Amino acid sequence: ELKDVEKAAKRVKIAIENNEKIAVVGDYDADGVVSSVIMMEFFDDIGVDVKLKIPNRFEDGYGISPKIIENLDADLIITVDNGISAVEAANVCREKGIDLIITDHHTVPDTLPDAYAIVNPKQSDCTFPTSEICGAQVAWYFIAAIKEKLGIEYNLSKFLDILAIAIVADMMELKGINRTMVKNGLKKINKMQRPFFKAVQNFYKKSSFTSDDVSFLLAPVINSSGRLEDATLSYELIRSKTEVEAMQNLEYISGLNNQRKEIEHELFEQAVLSVDESQNIIVSWGEGWHEGVIGIVASRLSRRYKKPAIVFSITDGKAKGSARSVGTINILEHISNQKEYLLGYGGHKGAAGMALKVSFLDVFKKVLKKI
Repeated sequence: ELKDVEKAAKRVKIAIENNEKIAVVGDYDADGVVSSVIMMEFFDDIGVDVKLKIPNRFEDGYGISPKIIENLDADLIITVDNGISAVEAANVCREKGIDLIITDHHTVPDTLPDAYAIVNPKQSDCTFPTSEICGAQVAWYFIAAIKEKLGIEYNLSKFLDILAIAIVADMMELKGINRTMVKNGLKKINKMQRPFFKAVQNFYKKSSFTSDDVSFLLAPVINSSGRLEDATLSYELIRSKTEVEAMQNLEYISGLNNQRKEIEHELFEQAVLSVDESQNIIVSWGEGWHEGVIGIVASRLSRRYKKPAIVFSITDGKAKGSARSVGTINILEHISNQKEYLLGYGGHKGAAGMALKVSFLDVFKKVLKKI
């Protein structure tokens, strides 16, 4: 029932049969990394050579861009966990004769990219029973459609362990299909079929993994490389073939995670100083705050004060922000209603990102407080 999923799967089948060059473009958070692992592992398992590009937060920015396309030699590009706002990138693909398949779960903007196919349950004409699934789940359903088109046997339950991490890390509501996947994913994590889990178990001295471990250990470890260096490191960690390889990758990423904790602690303490507990939303910012950790600082603020939080990093007159919500408050809706102040925005009801000129910060904060 996912709109365009059949069309997209047919296009992949044709590309495989014609030996076309296929590339996958992921994202640097836990959901994006897991989405990338799912797509690449599937193609590897069925013997199809595919290139992968996970954008670097600091060099490439978020999602697929014209610059990334220029450096990809491909006939078909598939995005995972990004692309729904990539109008410019889609136009470049059209000009170059590249077919672009977008798989995403973020809120659909007013103008859609001119892509070959868009698989996103948030499209108004998509009949999929729930729109609140993460990017990795969309990629997983897409693979289900591809395997059907190819007429092959393939056990998709092998991905439930890492799907559970993506669902929890991306703050999806734990009900319906999400709850079912996380519940069964936890069982699969504890079977430790991936060397990654065995390495984490030994490194952190865990007897088994609980849902709290997914939230506060596995997801932060996967997220830390994209926050401080390059998310490809976490991709390689999850895909490690042996426990020795996984341990080597984990030791390095654990060092990054410790750095992340120190930076995050410092920023959190600074952000707390600007909190006005009489207000129903927290909006905080600082010059040169590390943009790789503002999301997690926003998350900690929203948990501590039980209200939505937005944290901005200011660089060169531009404020990049990360928002986290609580309860049923749709934070993206409130942010999108302030379009006149924004340079760009995206996300979903639980978490969102945005950018605006520093000169608009005060008025933006005032309007959100009033709302």
